[in-house]
Amino acid sequence: MIFKFLNDYSLRNTLVVYHDTTKYLQIVSWPSDECGNLILAPISSNCNENVYISNEIYKPKVETSSRKCKFHVHAIHNPPYSMFTTTFMPTVTDGIELKLITVIANKLGIEIKNITEVGDLPRNMIMLGETSGFQSTNTIKYMSRYYTETYTWVVPRSASHPHWSNITKVFKIETWLLIISSLFLVSITMKFINTYNNIDIFKYIFISWGVFLHIPVDEISKKTAVRITFITWILISIALTTVFQAFMKSFFIDPGRKHQINTFNELEQTNLKLSLTHKIFFQNNMLYYTNKHTFLMFPNDCQMLEFCFRNLSVAAFTTEERFLYTSRLYFRDVSTSLYHKFTEGGVSFHRTLNMYARNPFVEAVNKITIRLVEGGIVNKIVESFLDPSGWTRGKRMGKTSIHDYVPMSMLHMTSPFMYLIYGYLLSTAVFILEYVFFNKMISVYIP
Repeated sequence: MIFKFLNDYSLRNTLVVYHDTTKYLQIVSWPSDECGNLILAPISSNCNENVYISNEIYKPKVETSSRKCKFHVHAIHNPPYSMFTTTFMPTVTDGIELKLITVIANKLGIEIKNITEVGDLPRNMIMLGETSGFQSTNTIKYMSRYYTETYTWVVPRSASHPHWSNITKVFKIETWLLIISSLFLVSITMKFINTYNNIDIFKYIFISWGVFLHIPVDEISKKTAVRITFITWILISIALTTVFQAFMKSFFIDPGRKHQINTFNELEQTNLKLSLTHKIFFQNNMLYYTNKHTFLMFPNDCQMLEFCFRNLSVAAFTTEERFLYTSRLYFRDVSTSLYHKFTEGGVSFHRTLNMYARNPFVEAVNKITIRLVEGGIVNKIVESFLDPSGWTRGKRMGKTSIHDYVPMSMLHMTSPFMYLIYGYLLSTAVFILEYVFFNKMISVYIP
């Protein structure tokens, strides 16, 4: 009974003191070999019952210099953390947790062995994926966290503003009305100041418009009041056009988007259908108190995301990691940058490697896991697995901002030339209008 208890709870390097049929106490050791396997328990010594034994708490040491020790790896299919081959006897071939345990095994100098058969699983087994897929009478040890994934809502991104609306982003409609009214006001002011000049009021309007476009004028009155008004309008025009040109170019490349749904309360007020997997529905009560009467449930993330990609009226409850992995592997023709992940709210789950409580490598694996997390190695493994190219993760989930560096696209290269062509067309139209108008004015003034 005593030795069974020690074996179940992995109490190694322990001294067992018990009475035998004589008056002496029996002291029995409980050692383990370099791989943590229990060996025979020889009698260490005898002593009388008046002797007290004190033993310092000893933590079992796992040797790491030998390759004869093995990690028995068993997993469930739970991408992107653990994946199977499609064979009769499933074998773990890839996944974030397999890459992580490979790093740990290399550090300990231990060989990894896949377990394909289902039966009496060894106690030094490591379970990948999730513990919910394993049935065992042994106590499972929940270990140090290596990663945290957050389930949140992924919805279609809001529509872009039309490019023609960019002109109202730099200056509002009220500002443009003020500029146009100022144009006529300045023209009328210069005309009344220069009352005795025969220049028509429309010519003053064209002079003011030319100043606003940074175009030189052919003549101007020599009166001081007119010159002061003219120079003041030049300064105002330079200030307005400088601000407009600086911001108009950026808005021309990216016109921006309409209001983006980013909270669950906003999501409830839309016509989007909610979708999630069976497992997540039973693990949290987020949808128990929603005013949405119906929602879609799927057996796995792949089927759920496939339905969402084909129906833009569906919101998916998933993690960024599962979304990116599934879309990159199965739906490469789908532009995931058209989807937005909520930045507020969500349900977080800590991910751990799981081992039996009596596994002799528990403490060693925990220590290495903590060091890998602190050093950023785990995040690097996750990033490399989900995004091998190294730059699409933020872009796909709509994380880029105007302050981030992004690879230049054809839109960035061609937009300055498009903007230049639009400017030439506008200038040509103004020139033709001026030419036709002044020809009519000249014909009127000819006696």
